[in-house]
Formats: sequence, structure tokens, C-alpha cells
Amino acid sequence: MLLCNQSPLPEGMAVKLTLEHVPAEVAEDLDFDLIGEGVAALVCGLPEPNEIDLVLSGDFTASVRARMTAAEGRDEYSAERHIGLVPAKTFPGDGPKATVVMNAAIVWRKARDAIKDINVPRCFGHEGRHVALHQRGEHTHDARRRRNLMTAERVFVGRAGIMIEEYRVERALCAAGMPAGRLYIDSLSGSIPRIHAAMADAARARWNGGDIAPCIQAVLGAFDQLTTLLGYVAAHVAAEATPLDGVSATPEWERLVGSRWTRVQELLSAVPHADESWSADALVRGVDELAAELREWLEDIGFSLDDRDDGNCWFDFTRHDW
Repeated sequence: MLLCNQSPLPEGMAVKLTLEHVPAEVAEDLDFDLIGEGVAALVCGLPEPNEIDLVLSGDFTASVRARMTAAEGRDEYSAERHIGLVPAKTFPGDGPKATVVMNAAIVWRKARDAIKDINVPRCFGHEGRHVALHQRGEHTHDARRRRNLMTAERVFVGRAGIMIEEYRVERALCAAGMPAGRLYIDSLSGSIPRIHAAMADAARARWNGGDIAPCIQAVLGAFDQLTTLLGYVAAHVAAEATPLDGVSATPEWERLVGSRWTRVQELLSAVPHADESWSADALVRGVDELAAELREWLEDIGFSLDDRDDGNCWFDFTRHDW
């Protein structure tokens, strides 16, 4: 299906739309006016707007997994997070091509009341900025793949690349007049305790004789979600001077973030938003600086991940007070 020359899309522009795992009765009830608004936000400012494919999926997790490899965590992928459900994911392709997979529920009229807090055009615009960074060669989600890095270094460089890209995207949306308000900041009060509990449960399970592999997976997964969420939050604090209110005074915040927050904000504040160009050299420096900070940050929380001379990676505890 092609969405082309339909208001509000610019004349001469066409976006391929595919429905996956969408039953006929749902397809008939999709809000195509809302989809059109979303696609207009998706392609706004793209260097190559006709090189994007849009997939609306009735089984978001299945559609995402179908586009991942085992090495990318296909079998473990879930749209559920301690910080909420993921409504969309961008897959960079060859050259300027990209595929954006969206959860069809956000444009299904029957489901809108249940997820009315999702601003659909803003959600599309968020993914569009990811595509723009890819098409300009500034995509940092896969920063670790571009270099010959050892295992632990790959983890921190990869995590820094994701945090920076999400920060850039959210700052760009704020600059374009599409802020998220207090959405991310208000989510901290629920997300921070859940992330803290996930790390604490993983540590205690290991101390009680559990296997190390589930502990590593749970800890690093929780740290990924923590840094992603704080990338969003940092963007809105910087753009709108929004206070964190009482969440930064909680014991869980102090354990998970504490004094690291100031340094992370400083590093991210030097990063241009996604509608502004960033040189390749500056991009690498920015990712490396944040990666070094993330390594120390994880150690402050209570865990370490280090590369050894024999080529293996070593995970350990730096604190035992969970």
C-alpha cells in the first residue's frame, strides 16, 4: 500500500505502508487520517523521504523479532520495559533505506482510549529523527558495530550511542515545538523503583546460589533502561528547565543515579539535537566520553564489567548492600 500525495503529505512523496499481523476487522478500523498526520511528521526533514518503509503491526514484538538476528537479541526481545511499553522501532537499512515498525494499536480507533497518552504524530516524528540520523551517517544506535571493540567496551559504547541518540531525538522534538511535557519525568517515580528492584533481585539471586548469566542479563538490561529513560529526561530538562521534583530525593534515585546525574547532563548538553549536523570525529569523541562515564556509573551502582587480557569479559559486584 502506498500513502502518496495525500494531505498532509507533500506532493510527489510516497511512503510504502505494510500491515503485518493485523486482522481484517482491525485494518478496517485504523484511523488513516491520524496515520497521515503521523507520516507527515515521520518524513519531515528527511534527506531521503521516499526511502522509508512503514510497517503497522498487530503483533509488534513478532514484527521486531523478524527483523533482528540472534546476535542482536532476537529471542530475548520484548516490548515491555520497566519504563513502559515500546510503541515503535526503527531499523536502518542499506544506504538511505530504513524501516519503521509501529504498534498498530496507536492508530486503531478502538484502542485509542486505552493509550490516549501517546501523541501519535510525535511518536512518528521521534522515529523520523532516527531515520534522519541514519541517512546523514550520524546514527549512533549501532556505534559499537563500527569499531573493533572488546566485549565490555562494546557494551558501554553501544549503550552510550543509544543514550546520545535518544537525547538528540528528544531535543530536536522539543526544538520543533513537540515537547513531551512531563511524560518522561513523571514516569521516573514508578520506573526508578522498578529498575532498582530488578537489580537488587538479580544480585540477591546470585548471592543465593543462582546462575551468573541471568544476573548479568537482568542487571545490564535494567541499566540499559535506566540510561535510555534518563536520556529522554535530560533532553527535556535541558530544553524546558523542567524540575525533577521529589524523585531525585528518593533512596532509589540516590543509589541508581545520585551525583552522576550532573556529569551526564554536562556531557549530553554538548551534543547537538537531531536536526543539527554533528561531525564524525565529534560524534566518536562524544560517545567515548559518555561510555567511560557509564562504566564508572555502573560501578557506583554496584556492578563492574571489564575486558581481560585473555579476551574474556568479567562481571563482578562492587557493592554488597542490596
